[in-house]
Amino acid sequence: MTAVTASEARPVARRRYRPTRWTVLVAGVVVVPLALMLVFNSWGPLTEESAVRMAFAQVAGQTVAILSALAFVVLTIRRGLDWAATAGALLVAALVISWSAAAIDRAAGDLVDRVATVQSVSLLDD
Repeated sequence: MTAVTASEARPVARRRYRPTRWTVLVAGVVVVPLALMLVFNSWGPLTEESAVRMAFAQVAGQTVAILSALAFVVLTIRRGLDWAATAGALLVAALVISWSAAAIDRAAGDLVDRVATVQSVSLLDD
């Protein structure tokens, strides 16, 4: 038998980072929509452009939430977890999707209200 020297030893492969399914869910449902809301909020006076920007940011954030809920289910299935975890993931995804769909509906109503407010203020200024 020969001894293996340091130069002949195979380098240890680094493990690829795999986010946990809960990290994907929390980042997609909480962090990204909150960040979009903060970035695209109207910090100045309300205008039609800022109202549209805020509505689009809200819809984009909820779309990310829906996609992350679906990714949560896919990661649960691909990692071969038991049926209870899969059923739980499907339940969580259904709740997130229904909540996000309601938030998108509210965004449309908020957009209409904000544009009406801007128009009524502009009529008062004239």
